[in-house]
Amino acid sequence: MKQFGKWLFGLLAVVVVLAIVVAVFAYFNAEKEDTKDRTLADAQYSIGGRPTTCTELFGAPCDYTLQTGYNRWGGSLEQFVNSGAYGSFAREIGFPASAKLSLQACDISNTMGRTSLDFLDTARVDHPNAPTGELLVFWNKSRQELCPGTMG
Repeated sequence: MKQFGKWLFGLLAVVVVLAIVVAVFAYFNAEKEDTKDRTLADAQYSIGGRPTTCTELFGAPCDYTLQTGYNRWGGSLEQFVNSGAYGSFAREIGFPASAKLSLQACDISNTMGRTSLDFLDTARVDHPNAPTGELLVFWNKSRQELCPGTMG
C-alpha cells in the first residue's frame, strides 16, 4: 500500500509540473501574438490639392488608432478642418494638429464608454496648455460634422 501511495504522489507531481510547463508555454506564446504590430493600409486623401497619407500629413508613421481614424474619416478631413469651425486655436496650432485632434475626437466618441474627459486627457498629451473650452470645440464639432452618429 505504501508503494502505491508513493507511485500516486509521483504521478501527481509529474502532472502538476506538466500543467505548469504548459501554462508557462501558453502564456509566453499568447504574449507574442498580442505584441505583434498591427498594420493598416495608409489611405490617401486629397489635402492641399495633393494625395496625402496619414504618415505624410503627420510627418511620422501613424499608430494603429490614428491610422484607423484617418482611413475612416480622412476623406472629409480637409474640408472639415478648413471650414473655420474651430476658431483661433486651430489656426494657431495648424492643420495637422487640428486634424489629429479631430480624428482623436472621432475615435474616442466612437468607442463605447469613452467621453469628453477621455478626449481631454488624450488632447493634453500634445497640447498640455490648451484651454479646455478650445479643446471641447474639437470634441463637439468633430462629433457633429466629421463623424456624426458616433456613440459618445
